[in-house]
Amino acid sequence: MPYLEAWFVEASFRKQGIGRALMNAVEQWAISRGFTELASDAEIENSLSIRLHELLGFSEIDRNVTFLKTLSSHAAKDVEAEGKSNDSKPSRSE
Repeated sequence: MPYLEAWFVEASFRKQGIGRALMNAVEQWAISRGFTELASDAEIENSLSIRLHELLGFSEIDRNVTFLKTLSSHAAKDVEAEGKSNDSKPSRSE
């Protein structure tokens, strides 16, 4: 399913149909490739974007929390070392 993410119209260009034109182009692109649905998202506190999605025919189906973890080279070495130690262990059969 196509997913339109992070679409944005600069404030000085809003209320001119640019967002609607973008969405129409994306919808036509998706339809021409045989898709019957289109997904998008908005941040929970972005009520303007949520309202625009609704006006454009989207239905809210879910709300989620996004997580981020900063990785270090130490974490990668720990995983690599763990993988090597697991290679020598016999596998469990169920």
